[in-house]
Amino acid sequence: MNVFELYSFFLFGVVAVYLVMFSLSIKNSDGLLSSVFSLICAASAVYVLGAAFQFNSQSVEEILFSQKFKYFGVSFIPALWLVFAYIVYFRKKMSLGMVLFVFLIPALVLFFVSTNEYHGLYYSGMSLFQHGEYLFSRRTPGPLYYLHVSYAYFVVGFCMYSFFMGWVKGRFKLTNPYFLLFSGVLLSGILSGFYLLGMTPFWIDMMPVGYFVLALFSGIGIFKYK
Repeated sequence: MNVFELYSFFLFGVVAVYLVMFSLSIKNSDGLLSSVFSLICAASAVYVLGAAFQFNSQSVEEILFSQKFKYFGVSFIPALWLVFAYIVYFRKKMSLGMVLFVFLIPALVLFFVSTNEYHGLYYSGMSLFQHGEYLFSRRTPGPLYYLHVSYAYFVVGFCMYSFFMGWVKGRFKLTNPYFLLFSGVLLSGILSGFYLLGMTPFWIDMMPVGYFVLALFSGIGIFKYK
């Protein structure tokens, strides 16, 4: 079994873990924070499943389908984390108007990705590379791609600030749940950055690994937080 097969199994394993965390969050939900986290797990499961399909794609058509599929999850993950961090930091829920504003960019991203073949505003091209039985792809970013990336890293920054301030109030104790939340966001941002900068081999999407670390740390932190 080579490293590519291991990574493929890893992706499907991450999907299974997300589904387990989603079920536990629903089962043990006794507040808004757990409910939002369950949605994060559901969206992340969709995204990683799409990434797994893309990794195992054998044609351009399969790659394009998988990329569209995963955006039904990844488009909304930053917005959900923003809602999550807002609740943690301000200790209250968002207003309806603010929620609609937060999800406006994700909705637009999903629309433009789903219709990209008609305008090329999100992706302007695609490069392919065959390695053994695996077909790898790299999309050339269009102008709207950077809108989503900017939005995502704004959310990363807000999450890091919110969780770090909670850790400060907890006197930097490593047993503080805010430390887990802050560490998860930091590691996720670093791993995602490697992929966005094209520093991963064969353009392999490492963001599922980052999101998995974030969700795992946050899942532990939520139970401590409550």
